[in-house]
Amino acid sequence: MTAGGQFTPEYLESLADDTEAWGEARLVPFPAPRQERPSGNLPLSLTSLVGRDDDLSGVARVLDAHRLVTLIGPGGVGKTRLALEVGRRLMARYPDGVWLVDLSPLTDPALVPRAFASALGIQETPNRPLAETLTASLRNRCLLLIIDNCEHLVDASARIAERILHTCPRASVVATSREAFAIGGEATWPVEPLASPPDDPIMSVARLAVLPSVRLFVERAASVQAGFLAVGPERRRRRPDLPTPGRAAAGTGAGRRARRVADRPADRRSPG
Repeated sequence: MTAGGQFTPEYLESLADDTEAWGEARLVPFPAPRQERPSGNLPLSLTSLVGRDDDLSGVARVLDAHRLVTLIGPGGVGKTRLALEVGRRLMARYPDGVWLVDLSPLTDPALVPRAFASALGIQETPNRPLAETLTASLRNRCLLLIIDNCEHLVDASARIAERILHTCPRASVVATSREAFAIGGEATWPVEPLASPPDDPIMSVARLAVLPSVRLFVERAASVQAGFLAVGPERRRRRPDLPTPGRAAAGTGAGRRARRVADRPADRRSPG
């Protein structure tokens, strides 16, 4: 190339020689970036799960033998929290993810398939029932569906769960409800309230603190009131600024009897 930026005949000839030496060189395109499928939509856990180790291992064990497990218990007992933790711990089993379908906002049974489609990111197909589109999309996917708050839509929930079991052999379902679906292939797991503290007026705070219901109460109270401590009446008299359990944990659902933890005698051998 000349100083003026022009190609000389010698330079062009060298390029021709190089081309002959290379032969028919071809450009190889870079592979397209791999599109990773989302692994689920479970919300982040903001609290620990207390006192449910036996339930966690039990539900996981039942899922080994049954593709539908319904967690049954009264409202507020912790069915949703347990189901979500089961899903988190079993993610490795399901390469296509663990997906939460929350039915609590719905009142119309006809909208249940749409709630599934929205949670899973499945688009409706014109002139095709949405339930059919759902099962066609899930047919070859290995995933776990958590259907939450089914009790007010139990019939509609049971119908779609049954359809999934029959048409999607690699899909499993964990449902939460106050009553069973009563369909083939279902296993139920009762979720019982955590045991309340015994009515023992001389039981120390240190001994109470190992009970799951009390641990749950103290943890939730501390999340509401920073610095909350479970103490006996003597220390609370010395520290009038310490909140009572009822005020500190109002609305946490830890149980009325657990609120008595602050009124039990402190273990004097304990630092507090």
